[in-house]
Amino acid sequence: MEWHLTLQTALFILLVPVFLWLGYRRGWRRELFLLPFVLGAVLFLILNVGRGLTQFLTQLFVDQPGINPSPRAVTIVTVLCLAGIIAAGYLLGNRLFPKPSAPQDRVLGLGPALITGCVAVFYLTTLVFPQTQAVMLGQGFILLDQYHLGYYALALFIIIAVVVVIRLVSASAGKKK
Repeated sequence: MEWHLTLQTALFILLVPVFLWLGYRRGWRRELFLLPFVLGAVLFLILNVGRGLTQFLTQLFVDQPGINPSPRAVTIVTVLCLAGIIAAGYLLGNRLFPKPSAPQDRVLGLGPALITGCVAVFYLTTLVFPQTQAVMLGQGFILLDQYHLGYYALALFIIIAVVVVIRLVSASAGKKK
């Protein structure tokens, strides 16, 4: 099997776990509150409001109606507006909803955080920075045959078992206090 690592894929691999970590820390209520803000930011991108806002700001400050803004200015205004919309969702969610008290509230925050992260990173890398799809970071071959699949399954089972044991030990240590 041949694989290609593009910059877009690398950004997914790096940024989606950050959203998942934030979702785990913030809980499901706060993350569900954030989801409409991210979808609004995506609508902002799809409707190309950043270009219109940049054109408005250029006309406001330069005072010449026929000037078209540069692509760099459009990108900067768009990214700043997206960051502002998402930051407003984070801050309002933190202010309106309490911290998650139960562990299941934290774990349930992973679902909306996964959706939020995937949507935000996908639209950011396709609409704002489309060149990330063409930048190749690496490629190679993965040779999977029937003789080695058992080893992969065993390694995966051992990793899951270690994680479960660590979680059980940490949970039992918390009950003794």
